[in-house]
Amino acid sequence: MTPGRLGLIVTDASPLITLGAARALSCLLMPGVQDLIPDMVYAEVTRDMPKLGAVEVVEWLQANRGPVQIAPTTVYA
Repeated sequence: MTPGRLGLIVTDASPLITLGAARALSCLLMPGVQDLIPDMVYAEVTRDMPKLGAVEVVEWLQANRGPVQIAPTTVYA
């Protein structure tokens, strides 16, 4: 994300899991707005793939690789 541009950072796994279970992750997509998901949040969502909403989140991320990115963090590294 470049400075001065609008973006959305999902800082907790709960909204992703809830929206994934409801098949409503598209609510996070807005034209011209990049969604960033920290790698720590992604790891929490995907740690247990049979968990409700996890598969939907992964599929949504794969389908929206341009506007949605997994952001590396120094804490998780």
